Amino acid sequence: MSRLPTGMNRPRAVLSLASVLLPLVPPAAAADAPVRTLGEAYAAALAASEAVAASEQSIRRAEALYRDALGSALPGISLRSQTAVEDGTRGRSETDGALRLSHAGLNGYRELAAVRGAQADAGAERFGRRRAEQLLLRDLAGAFYGLLQAREDAAVIAELQKLAERRQKELVERVRVGRSREADAIAQEFQVASLQAQYEESSRSAAARVDLLAHLTRRASIEAAAPSSSATATDRGLESYIGRVEDRPDVGAGRLAVESARQGVKAAQGERLPELALQANRYTNRPARRERVKWDAGLTLSLPLFSWGAGRAAVDAARAAA
Repeated sequence: MSRLPTGMNRPRAVLSLASVLLPLVPPAAAADAPVRTLGEAYAAALAASEAVAASEQSIRRAEALYRDALGSALPGISLRSQTAVEDGTRGRSETDGALRLSHAGLNGYRELAAVRGAQADAGAERFGRRRAEQLLLRDLAGAFYGLLQAREDAAVIAELQKLAERRQKELVERVRVGRSREADAIAQEFQVASLQAQYEESSRSAAARVDLLAHLTRRASIEAAAPSSSATATDRGLESYIGRVEDRPDVGAGRLAVESARQGVKAAQGERLPELALQANRYTNRPARRERVKWDAGLTLSLPLFSWGAGRAAVDAARAAA
């Protein structure tokens, strides 16, 4: 069986495998097809993973929230129709309709921060999905290579057990004819029993890893085969691994989470700034007494003065989160 180099740092090996397997995952095969290679196991596990599926939905939610924040920051257009009945009009009603352009909060501060924060959240969720894929690969590779190792150990122990049993028979015969001590035969019997225990332990370990692979891939048949030596990753040293830490998806997600929290502080501070609201109407129909007015526009400036400390509390909470 081909093994990873003895000196390879395990996280570095997982990252190397992920960089190779992630772009080259084959299409998912039939549910009853046997799993022979790590690539086949990974493709099946990706299709069956609930964590990856949940991460995909988190990405969709974050992207939808980003589009919502962006849409809220842009002007809105609506078609309005209003019917009014006033006292003294003897039941007559007046109806007017208008095409309205409106936008509230034209300070360009709070809205921009909300959009940037939502964009950072969406990026963090995409990194989160990549991290979920890498964690799945780590668990899968550990089970896959652990199965190969356990099977190899069991085969080696079985051969040693045969030799030990043969030696035990020879010692029993030598004791019978008086050429060896009985203690030598007893010690050899203990050696045979110890090898039997090791063999059973390796067999149980292999069976457990088969069950884990079957659970992760949702496949009933696991026929893991040792990879060729050309597929074995090479160790580039600790410095190379440390240098690639910034490429880890969880590190990227953490960086964007910090950016989102900082934008949350700006958005909370924007709630305490003056707000400018614009509204313009282009009327499609108006009552007779107002038919000469075809359009109107309004500009409203509001300045928050007192909110029982709610605004300050929101800023403090955002800063604590950041």
